[in-house]
Amino acid sequence: MDTLRVMFDSPEAVYIPGQTVSGRILLELEKPIKARKVTVSFDGKAYTHWTRSETNYDRDINGESRRRTRTIDYQASVDYLKGEKILWYCEDGTDQLPAGQYDYPFSFTLNASCPPSFEGEHGYVRYKVRTEIDRPWRFDKSADKCFTVVPSIDLNLYPAVCRPAQDEDLRDTGAICCRRGTVSLSVQVPKTGFVAGESLYITIFVNNLSSREIDYVQAKLVQRTTYIARRSTLVFSTSSIFSDEEKKIDDKTVIEKKMELNAEPRTKANVVLDFKIPSVAPTFDMCPIIFVQYFFCRFEPSPAPCSVVPSELTPYPGNGAIPSAPPSYEECVYGEAGTTKDTDLIEPFVPRYPVFQRFGTAGNCHPFSAIKSHCEWRPFPSKHQTSLPGITEEMDSLRVVFDSPQAVFFPGQSVTGQVVMNTCQSMKARQLKVIVDGRAYTHWTRSESYSTTGSDGKSQTQTRSIPYSATVMYASGESILWTSGSGNTLLPGNYNFPFSFVLPLNCPPSYEGLYGYIRYRVKVELDRPWRFDKTANKCFSVIPTFDLNSIPQARFASITSDSKETGALFRRGRVSMNVQVPKTGFVPGEILRLYVSINNESSKPVTSLRAKLIQRTNYVAYRNSFGGHSTVHTIVKGSHEHRCEDKTVAKCELKINSSPKNAFQQAVDLRIPAVVPSFNVCPIISVDYELIVKVETSATFSSTLKAHQSILIGTVPIQQVTQLFSTVPPPAAAGYPVVNDNHDAPPPYPSSSSDGYPSAPPSYEESVYGIAGTTKDSEPFEPYAPRYPVYNNLPATQIDEKAPVVPSAPPL
Repeated sequence: MDTLRVMFDSPEAVYIPGQTVSGRILLELEKPIKARKVTVSFDGKAYTHWTRSETNYDRDINGESRRRTRTIDYQASVDYLKGEKILWYCEDGTDQLPAGQYDYPFSFTLNASCPPSFEGEHGYVRYKVRTEIDRPWRFDKSADKCFTVVPSIDLNLYPAVCRPAQDEDLRDTGAICCRRGTVSLSVQVPKTGFVAGESLYITIFVNNLSSREIDYVQAKLVQRTTYIARRSTLVFSTSSIFSDEEKKIDDKTVIEKKMELNAEPRTKANVVLDFKIPSVAPTFDMCPIIFVQYFFCRFEPSPAPCSVVPSELTPYPGNGAIPSAPPSYEECVYGEAGTTKDTDLIEPFVPRYPVFQRFGTAGNCHPFSAIKSHCEWRPFPSKHQTSLPGITEEMDSLRVVFDSPQAVFFPGQSVTGQVVMNTCQSMKARQLKVIVDGRAYTHWTRSESYSTTGSDGKSQTQTRSIPYSATVMYASGESILWTSGSGNTLLPGNYNFPFSFVLPLNCPPSYEGLYGYIRYRVKVELDRPWRFDKTANKCFSVIPTFDLNSIPQARFASITSDSKETGALFRRGRVSMNVQVPKTGFVPGEILRLYVSINNESSKPVTSLRAKLIQRTNYVAYRNSFGGHSTVHTIVKGSHEHRCEDKTVAKCELKINSSPKNAFQQAVDLRIPAVVPSFNVCPIISVDYELIVKVETSATFSSTLKAHQSILIGTVPIQQVTQLFSTVPPPAAAGYPVVNDNHDAPPPYPSSSSDGYPSAPPSYEESVYGIAGTTKDSEPFEPYAPRYPVYNNLPATQIDEKAPVVPSAPPL
């Protein structure tokens, strides 16, 4: 056999997640060989492995203690790519592959969740293509070739990494018996997001209050890799959570610099260290068993070491660093020496990462002049400036605008709007697409303790953080608004691209909470070749029609009561309380008027009356990160957990000076603000409301009476029924995204068929909790607070003495 090799169509063999990888298998034979088939396989996985010695003590048959040491393997694997294809097989049964030259093309698409290629001391993230010739009664012939995967992340979408960072440290020099004084150190960086090839300037200020001269400062950039593995071999899916794992941390010096300072005693000095970041793996934490971070550390003014860690490096373009040319792809700075040795790897492999060699001056401006004159940091120019050199194209704006100013919609309604794009110069672009996403999501972490046996044979208790999460998809779809054709050029001008889609009927209301959310949004992406894609998104509110007139119990009055014998050994007498509400169904903006009747037969006075309306949210999440691409009823097997969040919606506290042996009645008004309606149609998030009334007496023991009453919050008030939209959704327009509708989804909200209208339409106001109540998410979006209908002209409901009263509990 002459040659068998794998060739990629891309000379660099560097790809991004979601991209198609194509290539050829080249085979040259001088003479025929015995063979059954020729196959090509695709493999991408994260793998960790190490060993640890463990010592145990036991007794032999004579009862004598003996010591045994064994080697424990720790390893874990996560598969991201798996596939195989037969290129040729013997059809005539002769198992003969004739001589000649063969060229077999192949192609496959990478998963969108692939982490970057990485090679480390205790593991790797590796992608490869392997070809094999199956030979009967012979050793199979094989060849493989690795390729690099590098996700594309635009740091301009993460404001935190575009801001300057600073850290300080203070140390006493000398020993305990002979102090030399203190040395303070301040370190500043212009931002915390960078790319390989970019120059990074670190400003170091030293205040030498000691009696010794400081000769130099030293700093280094460290790549910190965390590996996770288990005691026994197990292959995980990309969402697996594992137990009894062990962590290993490996620190590598990326670059180190040392500069003379010569700071005399009792003086101040400053210096600027410049680093050029080499070809290294980007920061990532999307893999459950390997993640990489970068830190600046060991800022050491000799002879008094002061160590600080002011910021984290994320090697992708960020604010101030504007590349004026596409990146080159260079081998990792650690070379083949940094590649994890593996018995399955045939050809040596070094990952290649993007390195930007040319930047506009905004990216590499030297801050020394500002330091020298003012001894403080001067921020980099803003990315929104239009006069930065090195920029050959610029986009003024890309945004989503809804036709409805309030951006409030109902299930089954058409959502319409426009994507507005303004460009002042020609720019390279392939296509513009709009994406619709509506989902319920819950997430939290919980600490868990477990026991391990150390090398000394003793049991040790360790703690790990277990994430819980769940996802239910309600709306999903995308559509291409514009394509460039063959030129890949977008001409300058103002563009308006209309879009429209129909919401499914089973959508729950928009909601933002502590442990999750129900969120709907429209996202637009401009695909740019050899550039970072431009994106914009905007959230909108979905409010189902919850007609309280369709719930008979909501219109009836309700009474709850409580009574207690006050005092302990010395009884002070009984105090009883009745709380009556005229109905149990309300809408935001309405006055909830409750009547509290108190019969104080004790010898102590009643001192206070407190009433509050509580919003109670129940969340469900799963240990193994259950998620769905459609609304589901059947939850996959796995450990799940519930969490409850209580928020005060409205409250009132009254000071009462009621004498003993007295009976009286007090009315209390609570105005219901803009809050989400009650709902339980989502399998992982539900919201209900409860009214809590407390009465306090001056007795020492058993002094508090408490009454509870469930309350329904709807969107259509009682006796004011409205049909706000047609229950039959209109057909989607041609060329627009169609949202998937699952017919097995939970039922929609109850609604009335009455044709009546309330006396005035509601206004739509932001949630009473505002932007502060919005759940933070890893994907950035503009500040958002859901809007809910509020009726501001409804009178408070009075108690009708002739109306039936429904007790909330049997009488005592």
